[in-house]
Amino acid sequence: MSNRRRASLIVAACLLAAVGLFLAYLRMARAVTVNSDGASNALQAWDLFHGNPLLRGWTLSDVSFYPTELIQYGLIQLVTGVTTDQIHVAAAVTWLLVVVMAVWLACSITRNRTTTLADRPKPGTGDRPATDGDDASTTGDRTDVASDLTASAADGTATTATADGTAATATADGTAATAEVTATGRTAATGQSRTVPVGFSSSAGLRVGAGEQRGAAGGWLAAAITLAILAVPAPGLGYQTLLSSPNHTGSAVPLLLAWLLVELVRDRAWLPYVVATVLAWGALGDPLITFVGAAPLVIVTALRALRRRDFRGLDARLAIAGLASVAMSHAGIWLIERVGGLHAPRPPIQLSPVSEWPDRAATVGRMAAILFGTTRPAVHARWVEGVLQAVHLPGLVLAIVALSLTVIAVLRGTADRVDAVLAVAIVCDIGAEIVSTLPIDLLATREIAPALPMSAVLAGRLIVRWLRSPASGALPPVPGAIPRTSIAASVSIPAANSVRNGVHGVVAGQRLARAGRGLLAVVLAAQLVTLVAYAPPRAEPIEGQEAANWLLQQGLRYGLGSYWVSNNITVGTSRKVTVVPTLSGPGKLVGMCWQTHDDMYDAAKHDARFVLLEKQRPMYGTPADVLQQYGQPITRRDFPAYVIFVYDRNLLDGFTTTC
Repeated sequence: MSNRRRASLIVAACLLAAVGLFLAYLRMARAVTVNSDGASNALQAWDLFHGNPLLRGWTLSDVSFYPTELIQYGLIQLVTGVTTDQIHVAAAVTWLLVVVMAVWLACSITRNRTTTLADRPKPGTGDRPATDGDDASTTGDRTDVASDLTASAADGTATTATADGTAATATADGTAATAEVTATGRTAATGQSRTVPVGFSSSAGLRVGAGEQRGAAGGWLAAAITLAILAVPAPGLGYQTLLSSPNHTGSAVPLLLAWLLVELVRDRAWLPYVVATVLAWGALGDPLITFVGAAPLVIVTALRALRRRDFRGLDARLAIAGLASVAMSHAGIWLIERVGGLHAPRPPIQLSPVSEWPDRAATVGRMAAILFGTTRPAVHARWVEGVLQAVHLPGLVLAIVALSLTVIAVLRGTADRVDAVLAVAIVCDIGAEIVSTLPIDLLATREIAPALPMSAVLAGRLIVRWLRSPASGALPPVPGAIPRTSIAASVSIPAANSVRNGVHGVVAGQRLARAGRGLLAVVLAAQLVTLVAYAPPRAEPIEGQEAANWLLQQGLRYGLGSYWVSNNITVGTSRKVTVVPTLSGPGKLVGMCWQTHDDMYDAAKHDARFVLLEKQRPMYGTPADVLQQYGQPITRRDFPAYVIFVYDRNLLDGFTTTC
């Protein structure tokens, strides 16, 4: 089969898998009831695409999603209109994008990972050459030339290059053959000849490290590990966090895109400008990206530049790009507000008391268990839930190990650039949730949602790094290596002992790798069965559906209501009934300045004839507020969770807002 045909089949299979995942995610998203947050974004997106590009008159939430999910919503609405299903479609598309980009970033570790002699550090310095493309196979793996030239084979033989320039071939019976096998290469930096042990063919262009076979195997394995962690979110809070209305989950898209660019096009002069633009674009929609995107990039690249004393290289320019993205995002929102566009409240940023940190950390641990699927609702039989928890547990453990080892490598200054940024971003995301005054219940799991795909990527990349190490012997040998039979043999007992130990390590690494692949196959098979066999029950379209049905039956078209039964009813009824949000004032209802438009409370444009309240959320209004403000209604309708007051006059006359 030709390479072109093979590539075409791979692309077709990936596209088919993506379609299958989208349909599965759409089914999961429909198991989540649409709330007022997502409905508010749908109304804003419609306005954005229908003559109000700056969203004049709108007050958004402290996470505006203006240039991100609102654009996505508007594009989908060109096909679906403003409907609840549009929100489900957008959620499925968002999570599919996150999964695809995470898999791509994980397997990109094998791209351009071979290193020429010219890219090697100078002897005795431990420093890499000051080039923009220094993240080759030496990045994060500061092994010497001899280590990189170690090869292994499934037949139990190993060829090891020794410090004196000899190569020893050993077999399982303990015999060893040594020969002087050297090649002379001319370094690009010094023009001097170097004699190094040969573990590669001359046709490889004097390259050392992993070859194409290792790269392909490692890439697919990294992709499989990442996919196994992300493919199937857990029902309940897992669906609600990852497959519902816009929250911080979608913010992983610009983050992963920025890290992909840093990984794949690091030799381009325009890279810092594009990275700054991508991060600013994301932060304009979600300020969290400043803390889990720009800040980690600045920290990691600035430290790398300082260690190397290289203040003109790529790291220094990426650090400046991170700072520039913060300035650009703040300038963008300021400019939009300045010209009369949308208003987005600033999120409160405060430190919580140190005494609360242990409890907050424990809650964050439970949030992580929800994201990784090891904490699940009782949807299936107990034994089924136990099996599914066990299937997801290796992903959580591997992510923890990967994060821990990468943080250690960051502190030692040996971490790969992208790995380091991912690790610091995860620490920043989780750490901010622990030390800040952000909400700290399980519904706030969305605050650390970007940590899930970044952890999955880090886990996949960690395994590939281990498998690429000579000790594992788990990936195919370097193609084009000099055949062992061509090495002139002379017995050397010390070399035999040394190589015998190496062979034993290789065999152990191969066994561990085989066990890991078996476990991965089991996990992927279980995930596939779950995707195909489990059809989550479809939820009610919106919160307050029974109240919305009654309002439709009564012919009531415009009114006031508690936030969580306001904009979602407007979207759920395709604007046949409009409910605008309220708050409880001192003895009266007042309009909200949160996910609302100024025109919603204009008595000259609208005739509000009812009030819909939630009995369990008095902060949005109470029956006493309504009766004191408007008197007795002509009709009162009680539901288990709601109450509706109907009047024969426009309730917006004299109505005030908190804006």
